[in-house]
Amino acid sequence: MKRILFAGLLMCNNVTVFAALPPDDYFPVDQYSLSIITPLDNLAYKTAVHYSIANNHTSTKNRERGARGQGASVLAKYDVLIDNLAFDPNQSTPAADINQLKAIDFTKAENTAQGWARMSAAAIPALTIALNGETRGHASASWRTTYTVAGSGKRSVSLKFRIPETVMDGRFEQSAKGAYQGRARVQLLVNGYPVWSSETLRVAPPTPNSASEYMFETFGTTWAFDKNTEKANAKWVTASMGSYDAGQSLDVALVYFVEASVGRECEFVANMYACMGMTVSFKRDNTATLPSFSSSPILQVVAP
Repeated sequence: MKRILFAGLLMCNNVTVFAALPPDDYFPVDQYSLSIITPLDNLAYKTAVHYSIANNHTSTKNRERGARGQGASVLAKYDVLIDNLAFDPNQSTPAADINQLKAIDFTKAENTAQGWARMSAAAIPALTIALNGETRGHASASWRTTYTVAGSGKRSVSLKFRIPETVMDGRFEQSAKGAYQGRARVQLLVNGYPVWSSETLRVAPPTPNSASEYMFETFGTTWAFDKNTEKANAKWVTASMGSYDAGQSLDVALVYFVEASVGRECEFVANMYACMGMTVSFKRDNTATLPSFSSSPILQVVAP
């Protein structure tokens, strides 16, 4: 809350008296009521997605897909690297419906890697890297726009955006225990420079001895992962982008990133596969609210 102090002159019987309001008397001004909000649908923007998965135990070994769009939903259609199992990863799956993409049953297939990536027209991502056995992968989704600072004078600019429900789901197998790790990151850039970021790592020892032997480490803005559910709830974030002159053009990019790795091969035990596993994802989020920019005046307060 800002304080605006007023001072004045009182004229009494030709005698000039200086009068000032006492320090505790002020008129509150809500800076945000003066903000200019620009929702994303009022801007031209670009979307992009990418993923790369790797499995040294197949003839394919590596698979990579990318796509980009102009203010629309974009999907990098997912692929599968798999041993000894005939599987059509795109069977009757509409390209835009990432909810229908399912992880492979690890008990029936060894050392598998899957990836898919989507950025919606509402600038909210859906990303997944799903691994069984000795595999690795990463995926990203982003949007980029040029924002012209609204208003007049010096302005404080912020961006309100959505972080979907985020999952770092690990699977422990006593018969094939080995290293498995995950990472999720969100970063906001202005003119190529990072102004806001948050990152969480799921860290386990090289050879964990139990399913609960791991921890979450967060860097940057707090990310509330619940170890019991292995996820963080969806939330809106309002990130400050700094102070700029009205009319200035800003190159703004928001990037979501996930990666995972599993360092131990699956083992065939009791007529099925036992695999350490790791799934890292930003889940699909169908909120109708769009991200938005806010341009607020920087109030200059001069004490008498």
